[in-house]
Amino acid sequence: MKMESNLRVLRIIPALMAAFLASLPAYAKYDGGSGEPNDPYQIATAENMILLGESTEDYDKHFILTADIDLDPNLPEGQVFDHAVIPKFSGTFDGSGFIISNLTIAGDSDLGLFGKIKEGAQINHLNIVDASVVGSGERIGILSGSNGDRSRRG
Repeated sequence: MKMESNLRVLRIIPALMAAFLASLPAYAKYDGGSGEPNDPYQIATAENMILLGESTEDYDKHFILTADIDLDPNLPEGQVFDHAVIPKFSGTFDGSGFIISNLTIAGDSDLGLFGKIKEGAQINHLNIVDASVVGSGERIGILSGSNGDRSRRG
């Protein structure tokens, strides 16, 4: 009888753990925040920046830089990008006066930290130093390849 009781408890534990974990705030992405205006996603590392670039579902969210970020391609997680770090952006990005350094991009078109800053997006208080952005096509810049371009939606 005692063994049956113990088995029931052991079966319940995973369900209780799952319920507990599901009730926790969803702060697993980036270094914190929820992407809302009063709780922006926190970007503190090169890995966070690269994750943002890969997370198309977040391009319209709110972000805040919480540390200087070195994108030096010679660092362990570094790379020479062949496209914009964040291809299209329509949210808000507050650099908080921090610096993104050593950005290196060599590609075709729509190049920059942000490839396209969509109409209505906001980039504030961001410093970029020691950047190299080289392209063989059109719309190339350090911050953005295009900004609020109404004629080339996409």
